Amino acid sequence: MNGESPRGHNLPGLDTDRVVTWFARHVGDDCGLTFSLVANGRSNLTYAATDEAGRRWILRRPPVGAVHASAHDVGREHRIMAALYDTGVPVPRMVGYCADDHVTGAPFYVMEFVDGVVMDEDAAIETLDGPARERFLQELGSTLARIHSVDLAVVGLGDLVKPYPLVRRQLRRWSTQLQGRTDPTGMLLRELHDRLEADAPDQDEPVLVHGDYRPGNVIVAPDGSIAAVLDWELTAAGDGLADLGWLAAWWSEGLEWTPAPHLASPSLPRLLDAYAAAGGPDIERLPYYQAFAYWRLACIGLGVYERYASGAMGEQTQALDELLHKPERFAQMARSLLQ
Repeated sequence: MNGESPRGHNLPGLDTDRVVTWFARHVGDDCGLTFSLVANGRSNLTYAATDEAGRRWILRRPPVGAVHASAHDVGREHRIMAALYDTGVPVPRMVGYCADDHVTGAPFYVMEFVDGVVMDEDAAIETLDGPARERFLQELGSTLARIHSVDLAVVGLGDLVKPYPLVRRQLRRWSTQLQGRTDPTGMLLRELHDRLEADAPDQDEPVLVHGDYRPGNVIVAPDGSIAAVLDWELTAAGDGLADLGWLAAWWSEGLEWTPAPHLASPSLPRLLDAYAAAGGPDIERLPYYQAFAYWRLACIGLGVYERYASGAMGEQTQALDELLHKPERFAQMARSLLQ
């Protein structure tokens, strides 16, 4: 892990002395706590806390600096995972939530540490043997179906249901990235927006939608079972096939990480079969949702490009033309699915 120091001092967004005091009051542990940064970037900041006995917790708070409150609402994320803990959906146990910005500059929550591997690169999936890989890919589908089977009213999440369908809300939200764009990629994305909007399926009874369900957001045990699903920042109620289309898009060539062919057996069709066998809905219209996912990724990519080009994200880590090429590629992949 990076960012370690004797107690974790000088970590971005973490006042370790005040957090230790909070731990003593609310977790009942302040025995030699040390902290390390697990994940940094545009998502919520994630730290590991370890005491002298080797017990571990995870602390999550919003990024440092200006953020979109709705996209980094850790209180909402804490509430959702707490509601899901006894449903059969694998989530960490919530330990505590702090709404007081004075402790460490923003609200945060603490959850139990879940041991395992995050499947975000080939090196991670290579830690699993053949049977474990088989189980992982089967569970990736069946766990998503389990998420979509949660009774929102029973677990106290009925307020997530909105009167306007999720896909149409997302089309309206992300199309703001396209305003005023006259370049070929922007024009193609506006055309695709109109096609997606015109063909948007009617939403059936809304289900719990994770919003960013992919291998990089699950913790996998050595036997291939999914020990925890993470990062519930974008959770909503809507059409479950939006989650499945997002997962299918991430499983396809051209994204930041897709398992190499020799590591990805069973392939996407087997994963989809596992989803259907676990009670997922008819996936006949999946190509629409996968195209929608590529369109959304392209819009997100344009926003990232604009922030890098303006200098808002500091020193460039890759060529701007490479950053701009990703949205173009995603747009072409979306168009191919809408033919």
